[in-house]
Amino acid sequence: MDGLRESMDHGRILTGYLDFLGSVRRLSTNTIESYRRDLNSWQSFLREHNGNLLHVDDSRMWEEWLAMNSVKASFAQTQMMLEDRHFQLSSTINGLGVSLFASWLVQDELESGVLVNPFGRNFETSFAYHLIVPKGEEPSKPVSQFSNWLLDVRGKQAVASS
Repeated sequence: MDGLRESMDHGRILTGYLDFLGSVRRLSTNTIESYRRDLNSWQSFLREHNGNLLHVDDSRMWEEWLAMNSVKASFAQTQMMLEDRHFQLSSTINGLGVSLFASWLVQDELESGVLVNPFGRNFETSFAYHLIVPKGEEPSKPVSQFSNWLLDVRGKQAVASS
């Protein structure tokens, strides 16, 4: 009975949110249908993949993503906090749950089909990575190479999203 009640609650929440998008935000029918497909896809994906939300450090990234997409998840939802991103990636690949990653961090896995992006698009986030080097010192050759590579990847990502 709890599973049925939870499913009905999700349906009510989804319908209410989609109604809000149409009547208050005045989004187009196509946009609302896109949201419906994405959110239904998300719920199906979680059911198929154990529903574990995998993360490193804390659950802020998941909380932000869920809130930005107006998905109300019970934080009784199974979560697994892992030691580092390598364990998170390995756990995701091995089917222990779903993860949020910067697409450039898992580009090879996405291209090879080892991982999939269930929505086929990227989402904005307030999380950021910062490249920091000591002030006033000339960076070493490996640091310069890494900096240039990182800036190059970021530049390609910005061009691809335009």
